[in-house]
Amino acid sequence: MKFDTLIIGGGLAGLTAGIRLAEQGQRCAIVSRGQSALHFSSGSLDLLSALPDGSAVQEAASALERLADQAPQHPYSLIGKEAVMALAAESEQLLARAGIPVVGELQAEPPENHHFG
Repeated sequence: MKFDTLIIGGGLAGLTAGIRLAEQGQRCAIVSRGQSALHFSSGSLDLLSALPDGSAVQEAASALERLADQAPQHPYSLIGKEAVMALAAESEQLLARAGIPVVGELQAEPPENHHFG
C-alpha cells in the first residue's frame, strides 16, 4: 500500500485532516491506538458555550472578543476571532459535504448557538 500522507491519531483533528487531504486527492492512512474520545462524544460541536465568567454565549463572534479580555491565553484568543470564525465556517461546510446535519448556524441572523438544558 502506498500513501501520500500518514496521520497519527484518529481523533477529531486526525479525521478532519484526513478528510481535507482526501478531498484534495491525497491517499491517507490514519493510524490510531485504542478508542478515540469521539466514541464517547455527544455529537455536539461546542465552539464556545460559556465564557470564563460563566455567562452563556448566544453569538460566538462577539463572545470571542469578550473571551480575549477574560482569558488572553485561551487557544481561541491566541489564534484570534477571525481565524476561529473562518475555521468554524469551514467545519460547517465539511459537515454539509459529509451529509451530517447540524443544529445551530454560524451565519444565521441572529447567529444560533446550540445549547443543551
